[in-house]
Amino acid sequence: MVQRIMADWLHKVRNYGDFRNYSSNEYPGTGESFNHKQNFQRRNYYKSIEEWLDWQCEGGWELFKFHPQGWCVFRKQI
Repeated sequence: MVQRIMADWLHKVRNYGDFRNYSSNEYPGTGESFNHKQNFQRRNYYKSIEEWLDWQCEGGWELFKFHPQGWCVFRKQI
């Protein structure tokens, strides 16, 4: 008999507007209290979409879903 164990995942939602308007890499405390707009701010350091995705995937995160308007869902197995 094979026993299947479901993986547990953490999720984070971030947005990439353009090379200077994007979400930070800070992980929210809880999903319920996280306001997507609180992490969206204008930056002085510019990041291309590729740099931003690499930054978001640090620490074992992977891109799970991408929305054409820039919203991305990342997940990390725990």
